[in-house]
Amino acid sequence: MYKAKTYGAILKRSGEYALVQGRRTGKWSFPKGHSNRGEQPIECTLREVAEETGIDKLPYPSDYIQVGYGKYFVFNVIDSIQLIPRDTKEIMNTKWATLDEMEQMNLNSDARQYVKKFK
Repeated sequence: MYKAKTYGAILKRSGEYALVQGRRTGKWSFPKGHSNRGEQPIECTLREVAEETGIDKLPYPSDYIQVGYGKYFVFNVIDSIQLIPRDTKEIMNTKWATLDEMEQMNLNSDARQYVKKFK
């Protein structure tokens, strides 16, 4: 039986991080999702980023880390990219936020662990 794994992206830009707010929980998280059968981790990550933020082009990842339950590719984004979710059934909002701002937000467990580790 196929067991989907969770992969995502930590998009960093000048001290800010791209976050998405889930419609079901209202919690903020890094863009992520479950892999499809046969899908490579980077393919899943790029698909989820496109669906949840509208970003189609990313630089080569600078790192690959596990945070909580998810495995995340880290991307250093230079451009000022607007976040426009395509999957509005799952995502109700997007924003760029600093680690300080993230401390005050209703984060999912992975994002909360990331802030604790890197703040």
